[in-house]
Amino acid sequence: MQAYKRTKFYNKPLRLSKKQKKQPARVIRDFYTWYHLGDMRHLLQEWMEAAITSENAQFESARDRNTLYSFYQNIERMAEAAYLLIKEELPEPMKSPARKQEQDSH
Repeated sequence: MQAYKRTKFYNKPLRLSKKQKKQPARVIRDFYTWYHLGDMRHLLQEWMEAAITSENAQFESARDRNTLYSFYQNIERMAEAAYLLIKEELPEPMKSPARKQEQDSH
């Protein structure tokens, strides 16, 4: 895995608007309005599997795959912590463990 070139933007938010920078908790709440925690885990798992199982040279070495897996685990932990911070602010349907359609498909 290549090391990223550090720029002046290296440790600064790039995707947040000025309003979002002033209200980061709202960004987290909006995220969990769009995705259940389970949805996020599922998408993250699919992304991880695609990266690890493809013939992508970026993850050829065991060290690179371990770095990716550690990142995956930490992103999931961060998402869970963020969810706990804003859970009570979410609309009621987004607080439930799973969407109705997900339950029907299993």
